Amino acid sequence: MFGQGGRLSLSGNTSLNSSIASPRRSLQPASKNTPNAAARSARADQVLEETSLHVVKALSTHVPVQVREALRTDSRTATVKLHDSSWAWLVVGSKVMLWRYSVGSIATTISPCRALPLPFSSTGWKADLVTVCTDPSGSGRASVLAVSPEGTARYWSNITSDNPPYVEAHVGVGESSSTSLANLPSTLGCLLLTSQAHLFIIWPPAAGGGQSGSGSAIVVRQLHIPRGVLSGFGKRISSFIFGSQEVAFQEARGMVVTNVSAGQDVAFVLTNTHLQKWQLSSIQEEQQYEISMETILKDALMKHKWFSKDEDPVAPLLVWTVDVQVTSMGVAVLFVATRSTQGDDQPMTAKYGLGMVATDNTAPVSLDRLVDLNYDCPYKPGNEPALLAYCLHSNPSSSLVMLYHRNAVLLIDLRRDTLCEDIVQFPVPNAILGKGACDQHSLFFTLSNGVISISSVGTVDLPTPTRRASILGTPGLSGRSVTSVAMATSHYDATEYIELLKNSFMEYLNGNVDMAFSLCRANFPPESFAGHLNTPCDLAVCGLSELVLNDLPSSDPRWSDSSEPSGSASSMIILYQLEDKQKAHSRMVQFLTDVGLLDQLTCVTVRNRPMCTCYLLREHAEKIVAATSLKRAHNQLVDQAIRLVLQQRPSSGAASRPGLSNQDLFYTQVTDIDAVISALFAYEENRLHMSSDEQEETADLIIGVGTVMVEGVFREALQYRKNHSALYQPYLQGDQPEPEFVPWTASTGAGGTRSVMIQQLDLMISVGVRETQGTPHEQTLWQCVEDMIIILLDGYKTQLKSLEKDSGAQAHADAVRTEYEVNKHKYISSLLSNEQLKQASELAETYEDFGVLIDLCDTMKDRNKLREYMNRFSEQGFSNFLFKRLLDEEDFPEQLGKFLQPHNHLNWLHQIAIGNFTGVYKTLEQLAEVEDKYIAKKKTLLSISKIAALASDVPQDEKDERVEALNHQLQLIEYQENLPAEVLDADGLDLGTMPPLSPEKLVQLYVRDEKEPLHFLYALELLDFAHPDRDSQESKDLRVYIWSMAALKDDWSKLDTDNPLEQLQLTFFFNVVEQAYSRGMKLQGLLPPVEELLKSDLLHGLTKDKSFQFLMRAGYEQLERVATEMVVALPLGKILYLVVRQVSKPISVRLQRAAKQTPFVRTYIIMPPAQAFHKMEMFVKMRLMGAKGPAQVQPLKEERAIEVGAELIGEAFIFSVAAAFVLYEYNKSVKKEAAKEGERKKDMEKMRAQLDRLGEDMRLVKEALEQTGVLKKTEIQSENVKPTEVKNESLLGRVVKWIGTN
Repeated sequence: MFGQGGRLSLSGNTSLNSSIASPRRSLQPASKNTPNAAARSARADQVLEETSLHVVKALSTHVPVQVREALRTDSRTATVKLHDSSWAWLVVGSKVMLWRYSVGSIATTISPCRALPLPFSSTGWKADLVTVCTDPSGSGRASVLAVSPEGTARYWSNITSDNPPYVEAHVGVGESSSTSLANLPSTLGCLLLTSQAHLFIIWPPAAGGGQSGSGSAIVVRQLHIPRGVLSGFGKRISSFIFGSQEVAFQEARGMVVTNVSAGQDVAFVLTNTHLQKWQLSSIQEEQQYEISMETILKDALMKHKWFSKDEDPVAPLLVWTVDVQVTSMGVAVLFVATRSTQGDDQPMTAKYGLGMVATDNTAPVSLDRLVDLNYDCPYKPGNEPALLAYCLHSNPSSSLVMLYHRNAVLLIDLRRDTLCEDIVQFPVPNAILGKGACDQHSLFFTLSNGVISISSVGTVDLPTPTRRASILGTPGLSGRSVTSVAMATSHYDATEYIELLKNSFMEYLNGNVDMAFSLCRANFPPESFAGHLNTPCDLAVCGLSELVLNDLPSSDPRWSDSSEPSGSASSMIILYQLEDKQKAHSRMVQFLTDVGLLDQLTCVTVRNRPMCTCYLLREHAEKIVAATSLKRAHNQLVDQAIRLVLQQRPSSGAASRPGLSNQDLFYTQVTDIDAVISALFAYEENRLHMSSDEQEETADLIIGVGTVMVEGVFREALQYRKNHSALYQPYLQGDQPEPEFVPWTASTGAGGTRSVMIQQLDLMISVGVRETQGTPHEQTLWQCVEDMIIILLDGYKTQLKSLEKDSGAQAHADAVRTEYEVNKHKYISSLLSNEQLKQASELAETYEDFGVLIDLCDTMKDRNKLREYMNRFSEQGFSNFLFKRLLDEEDFPEQLGKFLQPHNHLNWLHQIAIGNFTGVYKTLEQLAEVEDKYIAKKKTLLSISKIAALASDVPQDEKDERVEALNHQLQLIEYQENLPAEVLDADGLDLGTMPPLSPEKLVQLYVRDEKEPLHFLYALELLDFAHPDRDSQESKDLRVYIWSMAALKDDWSKLDTDNPLEQLQLTFFFNVVEQAYSRGMKLQGLLPPVEELLKSDLLHGLTKDKSFQFLMRAGYEQLERVATEMVVALPLGKILYLVVRQVSKPISVRLQRAAKQTPFVRTYIIMPPAQAFHKMEMFVKMRLMGAKGPAQVQPLKEERAIEVGAELIGEAFIFSVAAAFVLYEYNKSVKKEAAKEGERKKDMEKMRAQLDRLGEDMRLVKEALEQTGVLKKTEIQSENVKPTEVKNESLLGRVVKWIGTN
């Protein structure tokens, strides 16, 4: 529709509110990338916009379908020319399409569109290089001449015939290129202008240029400026005086040809510096004049003080000519001028204007009129192409001049003294494709409306113009103003908010961006509704979006009450209407972005759940795309589905209009486009159940429905979602979580899109596969299945991605993820089971269905592919999934066990998984035996092996044996771990990386440099690890080695042999012996015979020492004497005790059995102690773990209580027997010790009596000696006795000896 202020604004079929006040009549045209003028069924021209300044009409002329399709394909390079002979042509690519149009009093019949091939051009064609020549006799015959930019001319003599022939000729344009081609009515020829302002007259074969003998060839002649005798004399004189001057380069700007009289044409050619006037007739071609427009324009600008006072008056003036047109008031030359400033960084302002010169034959020396267009633009050196991009258009018989460019037209009425801002603007970029004039009408061809005419209204009171920053983008004067409605504290309903937003949108469409922004800020302030659900801003935006999608096409006359049924063109009209809605919705989103509302949007309720409003806007855009795609794929199935949808849709007044079809009614409600999905499936299911179609018909039905769903609805919509995801990103404040997002392509519920797709997939796989097997439709079906699986799974992934951000919806997310995984595997595996390996692999890799990938590798017997997947999906856990998958297979444990037999490092893990703990401990024991690198690893293997042995189901005897053996090995490792740190450091060993050492090596390390008796004990204990058979020579040698190293720790030469037992207690050797004895070690098996020890090579230095031998033998004799006393002292009662204890065990077992079989004993004697023991045990365990005892202990079961009580009785019996013997032995030993004490006292009394008697005897002897005088002599002799002799003899012996000698 047209906006206010003289602007042609966005239309589409977006008549958002027909009741909006407007001071003028305003109707809605169709707008989109293709003209839909031909689709109108109205009989009169349609007034698109009527203001106090101009009227814009859409002509009810015919535009061929081929032209519309070509524009839909490529409108970017397309150009159009509207000829005054009512012929129009479109140039796109390398072909030209020609058709007839009607305007005003010239009515034409609809003629077929003619498409003609154009010569090859490397620079591209445009419509200005093609022209149509009509037969002056009125026969209706038309010929076409086209000249390529390179100069190839091609002529068709009669395009009304089928496949018309053509002739070609070459025009010598040289280094220049052809720019425009115009008819010369007087000569029946054409005038060609090149880029270097060269002119050529081209006569088609029928005209011949008035020259005889032209035949069927094209005649070409270049026009030259006539030269007389003195021509160029002035230039030669000036060159002689001032030197050689370079001739200014001529660059063509434009050309216009008018017919002034019968047989005479006038052509005005504008170059970058000059204006030429040529008079052309069938007799001669004459240049009337060539004036320097650059000089004339500069003089006029200086005279009229064109530039402001702020600009430097002496700065150089730059002028560019742009275009030329002939009007009823003279020749209009469009120019742009600026003043050059010093330096490239200084900004310059360029200003546009019109220079009017007379049309008579006299060369003008000044302008008749200078018109300021009030348009400034910034200029920098180098952007001249942007300045020259504007064009002029006029009717030679009219005073109205139109300045246009891309998507705007500025109307300039030269009859008015003051310029009025009268602008018609189109919202579509590059909307204007061409121009023309016919029957005194100024015409344009637009993308939005086809052929339109623009005419000026009579003189009125004009407002004062204001200088604009842009002709194309700045609003003009507004024909109305919308009162700003500030949102008060009172609440409005959704309808009021939508109305407010519509008013703002209207202002935006009219170009009043500032007004639209102010209205939005006043009605929807950002701070009012931030962070809430269903805010007025969100509701208004959603309502406006729905209105755009579901708006009735009021510009379509078939929707009026008086319309007649439409013809075959209605199908194309619907398509254009959908495209118009898509453009309108896109413009609405741009409006929301520009006014800042898009970032204000939060969430609204959609399908009974919150959804980000931005996502709803994207959903609406996707549905427009889907509706357009569905319309293009329209067929009988879609018709049937539409019929079902309309039956379920509430009836409306539009349904009763005779000119509307089901398609018209259906496609207006774009928001309900997804209803066609469930309708398609309902029709398909009903037909399959109610009819007996042949196999081929059933296959066609299923494939057809699936194809419409995928290609007709989903594919382009999903592509739009992918391409425009960044535009519709929601902005949520703070930590507000994004709500769950379920796209409309994956809606849930009974009639949801996802549910229908699942049912359709099941039907295609169950029925479609069977019906198409072995037919040409089989691959088509599977391709459709694959596409639908992708759509289904993408919907799940989108939903799951939104749920990841909401920590409170974990349970719901898990349910959706489970459903996704089930359906994913179900449908991808169906591809694999039906041998669609390529599709199955692609989908399984994309959606990471590891189960299908494993099955695929198994089917293809491709182990390399399986390894590839393990590497590719290593982070996603493919290897773990593969292992678990193999574990779940029935025969996998057996197969894996066989496979892993040579690989014990993995085999024991497999045996744990299958519960074979016997195999586990055996395998680990084998691994420990061969482990020779790390002692820590060997210990771990042995420990796990011990646990597995305890958990195995082998007999108890064997279990005990294995556990004992494992403990034996673990004990050896413990000896290695207890090695002194000094020993480890000396040998550079570390417990973390140390290898297992042999017992012999450990013995050497323990006794090498150590003086700690405990370490020698460790070495002695290692004897059994090194050589269990102590009678073997190796064991004897190692034993001798240990004791020899112990003997070497002492300095035997310093020991006193007079007190051997006291001295031996100080030696390291016998200290080791003493500690071994105290630890309960049997010395008989540990100590080597003294003779073997004395023969040791390590003691070769000591074996010759008699003191060492004496002391060693004395020590051994003492050890033997102690051992003998211990054997003799062994009481017979202890032996008897051991015998009784062993005998009591079987008696205890019999008592247990008898107790279990007696109810009374079982109930009152066995079970109570067992329960009490159980409670005490649990209490102690809880205390040991640092917790309080349980408030109530669960009692043992009866069977368990009986077993525990019986064991307690048996153990109690054994303990009683043992205690009785202990008491007996204790009493016996007490009595024995008392008897010994009595004997010892008696012996002491006897010894005292003997000593007393001996003392008395000695006194008597001494007295007798004193009397005889011998005592003194005896004392002298006693002084000469050697100490050794005295030491070795007792006192009594010396006395006896002395008596004997005397």
